[in-house]
Amino acid sequence: MDDEAAETPLDAGAVRAAALASRFALVGLARADALEPGPLAAWLAAGHAADMDWMGRGLAERLDPRRVLPGAKTVIALALGYHRTGVAASPRSPVARYARGRDYHYAHRDGMKALRRRLLGLAPGVETYACVDTGVAMEKVWAARAGLGWIGKNGCLINPRWGSWLTLSVMFVDREVDAYDEPHDERCGDCTLCLRGCPTQAFPSPGVVDARRCLAYHSIENIGIILIGFGAALMFIALGHTRLAAIALIAGLYHTINHALFKGLLFLGAGSVLHATHTRDMEKMGGLIRRMPQTAFYFLVGAIAISGLPPLNGFVSEWFTYQALLAGFGTTDRLTRVIFPIAGSLLALTAALAATCFVKAFGITFLALPRSEEAEGAEECGSSMLTGMAALTAACFALGLGATAFLRVFDGITARLLNVRISADLIAGSGIALASGSPQGGTVSTVGIAALLVILSALPALLLLRWGSKGKRVTGPTWDCGLPGLTAENEYTATAFSKPLRMIFAALYQPRREIHAEFEISPYYPKAIRFDSEIEPTFEKRLYGPLKEFILALSIRLRAIQAGSIHAYLAYIFITLILLLLFGVRP
Repeated sequence: MDDEAAETPLDAGAVRAAALASRFALVGLARADALEPGPLAAWLAAGHAADMDWMGRGLAERLDPRRVLPGAKTVIALALGYHRTGVAASPRSPVARYARGRDYHYAHRDGMKALRRRLLGLAPGVETYACVDTGVAMEKVWAARAGLGWIGKNGCLINPRWGSWLTLSVMFVDREVDAYDEPHDERCGDCTLCLRGCPTQAFPSPGVVDARRCLAYHSIENIGIILIGFGAALMFIALGHTRLAAIALIAGLYHTINHALFKGLLFLGAGSVLHATHTRDMEKMGGLIRRMPQTAFYFLVGAIAISGLPPLNGFVSEWFTYQALLAGFGTTDRLTRVIFPIAGSLLALTAALAATCFVKAFGITFLALPRSEEAEGAEECGSSMLTGMAALTAACFALGLGATAFLRVFDGITARLLNVRISADLIAGSGIALASGSPQGGTVSTVGIAALLVILSALPALLLLRWGSKGKRVTGPTWDCGLPGLTAENEYTATAFSKPLRMIFAALYQPRREIHAEFEISPYYPKAIRFDSEIEPTFEKRLYGPLKEFILALSIRLRAIQAGSIHAYLAYIFITLILLLLFGVRP
């Protein structure tokens, strides 16, 4: 490559024209200077990334394009619009607009391949690095720097013409251009509609998104049980067992619907608690069951459903998943059959941990004594909030107790994909019991379990009415271990409740805790004590992280063979033909 040509800036107008010719809706150009690390570091330190630990790895590459593409000088910010009109824009569709039609990742990649070819025509030998939202680049920040719009208070890029109906990608280039775009001025002003409209209050401050409270994060990152069902269905299809594939597919689809119901119910319950207490700190709650009895009941139903306990809807979909996995062990003699019992064991462990989690969430939030003035003064939320929770609660009961009636909905799907209608084989006991669909499997009746729970609950009440009313009732103080009286300070905290689990899995998660005491006069009388506790993300740190780094390092090395030279590609073809002639042809 000619050094003089490498130093000659590219024509910014030609670069923009090349991007628009590659079917991008918007294009902007920014200098490839390193980003300021402060905002990202503060976001990570505040825990807003939830368990997306990959956001904290490779910070140098995430912030500095030159660490990804040596010699990078320009960032080309690109956008595709997904605002649709006509039938495609129907608000009744259950599919988000950006997901309708072709996957935007492929659309961006095809566009960037076309753009790279055009850039090679403008400057032969130019080096580029391109990525959509699955790469290391912070495409939203670069889009704002390149003038495509500004980052609004909801954390989304906003363009004056397109609004936020955009998907983004970036391309790093090792050439300068003769004119760069200026960042767009911020136009949100005093408007806070997006902040006030968020149902989970996921914005701790304008422009900052807390993933732990974001519905999108919980919908995307926590679908393991659903994927177990779909994954088992794919394996059964490959093994030629279409009936088991249909059961696994039904289990995955059923849990998808259930997930939307009980997760939505729990979010509404959390929102009601937040509205009543004005705090998100669980340690400051407690005793809310007396002040918010209806919210407590609805939240309890959601907790039971998400834990997969009978007789609610979460139990039904998880039970079908278990049945499919248990039957899968006998479908093949290959070693791969051990995947099915392993997946079943992991599902059981997940259900147990989920139950423990929500015992903590319900107990610490609603039971015992109030731990703060906010909890002490909480009141039940309004009828509009209660109505939404009541509707989702009714749906959880309906899909649990009425599962046998709902299963027929999936016949059309399984018939079209697998040419099998299996709902009739999953119903037993005159329509009140669920069957496994295989001769070796069992049956279970959510209606029978519910009836048994009602009978067992009513029995103590009947005994009390029959004999208890005749006895003498004596009320006395609770045993307080000799203390002057029990207060909220004597209650379990959320951290204390979860300590047994941290001890059980200590070898896996390597929990760490630090206690810092501050003293004024005597070392025996601390002024203040601060407790810090964290666990190590073992799988991310020791498995996924190194694997990702290896793949990225290998990809960077392999990039050298894709220089964009037609001569090199012809040489590859020639070498491949020689190898095939030498080793691929057998008499």
